[in-house]
Amino acid sequence: MTKSRYIEFWSLLLLVSSFFLTASVHGQNREKIKLIYAKEAIIDKTGGKSVRKLIGEVEFKHNQTKMYCDSAYLYPESNSLRAYSNVRIVKGDSIDLTGDSLYYDGNSSFAELRGNITLNDGSQNLRTQYLDYDVSKNFGYYQGGGLVTNLNDSSTLKSDIGYYYADNDKFKFKNNVKMESEDYTITSDTLEYDQKGDIVYFFGPTDIVGDSSSIFCKRGFYNRKTEDSEFVRDAKIVNKDQQIEGDSIIYNQETQNGEVFGNSVLTDTVNNIMLKSDYAYLNGTDSISYATGNLLMEQRYEDDTLYLHSDTLYTLYDSTREHRVIRSYHKVKFFKSDIQGKCDSLLYSTADSTIKMFIDPVIWSDANQMTGTTITIRTFDGNVESLFIEDKAFIVSMQDSTKQFFNQVKGRTLLAHFRDNKVYKIDVNGNGETIYYAEDDEDKEAMGMNRLACSEMTVYMDSNQIDNIRFYNKPEATLYPLKDLTDELQFFRYFQWRAAERPKKREDVFIWREE
Repeated sequence: MTKSRYIEFWSLLLLVSSFFLTASVHGQNREKIKLIYAKEAIIDKTGGKSVRKLIGEVEFKHNQTKMYCDSAYLYPESNSLRAYSNVRIVKGDSIDLTGDSLYYDGNSSFAELRGNITLNDGSQNLRTQYLDYDVSKNFGYYQGGGLVTNLNDSSTLKSDIGYYYADNDKFKFKNNVKMESEDYTITSDTLEYDQKGDIVYFFGPTDIVGDSSSIFCKRGFYNRKTEDSEFVRDAKIVNKDQQIEGDSIIYNQETQNGEVFGNSVLTDTVNNIMLKSDYAYLNGTDSISYATGNLLMEQRYEDDTLYLHSDTLYTLYDSTREHRVIRSYHKVKFFKSDIQGKCDSLLYSTADSTIKMFIDPVIWSDANQMTGTTITIRTFDGNVESLFIEDKAFIVSMQDSTKQFFNQVKGRTLLAHFRDNKVYKIDVNGNGETIYYAEDDEDKEAMGMNRLACSEMTVYMDSNQIDNIRFYNKPEATLYPLKDLTDELQFFRYFQWRAAERPKKREDVFIWREE
């Protein structure tokens, strides 16, 4: 055999082998539809093609699938059939389909059902008017609307379009999706349901409305067994007393515990408090919240807002569980139009609107600077009523900025009284001392400096200047001419003017300057 004939021979052999192999494979995929039973059968060969018309209790079998109907047309040459009335498709224990009519292609194992269709897999029941189903792949598709009922808890889900993956026990729903259960209602653009895990996944704008809360997000999931969930992209949870927002929220519906990541906003609607941060944690059992990272708390009043920043902040209920307590830690700084302050840590109670400041606290109110070991501020409707300084109490106000003259009041403890958010009276208890400048009645120029010591006294203020002093024990007082003043006479020990640290606007609460 020559080389050219040898090549031709093997080429022909490979071609023939390929033909028979392909034919064998196609033969396996194209098992013929078998007629199992019919009360009446009519063979029609009109047009040269054999058609069997079947009537009464018709039953077919194709691979592992059985089909039933009242009447049908079987097309042996195309390996297909059309069935009518009381149509049913059963595949093992996995699928039970019913409908008014069916077209079935035996070559592709593809079924087209129309009219009053139900699909039952033992756990879910689907009702629709239009369903295409790939029997070999156990995949179904409907359009024009469908309703799925969970047979375990009677929850329902309806949509315009739906996909069913029987082997994976998964549904996918699109357009006008609405899931309803005893506890909540979910509406979404696209939703997937994992039947095995009992997990709902949602895509696109989604609303979840329950008895006590509502949720919005653009993507996420909800585990119906564990009640764990995650909501992302413009996520929001709203209930009776608070609102939670963030880029991503992890939440458990039963415990109401959650975490918020990115652009977190916690809003207390009862106390008009808004807490913004990079991260927040919520403990629903104990009603405790924790926030950190670029933190800003806002409390809104009728005509003003308090802005507070710190490294971390906790909110919790007090023993009555009616009022909130806020604990703020490290580099605490706040701004309100009529009062500003900073300290290391702070406690605020909504029960009596009391603020307590710890570790190097300082308060600025109008022209006054107040410092001490601990400062307690009592407010009402956002206005300061009184301010108590415990230990090393010190109040400073500038009398003349051009000459650096400062009025000063100090004592062991000090209680400042406010009227219209201005200090009008100061009660000093223990080691009381004051420095103030006597002014000319006409030009208001300083004429001399009074330095006075008395264990207990009350200082009356007018326009942020010392107007009058009432002494309760024998005072020691000296008036110094301006020409005789020295730094030692002008300033009490530990005097500090900390105006550079004072926030001038809300953005300044993020700026921390050491004293």
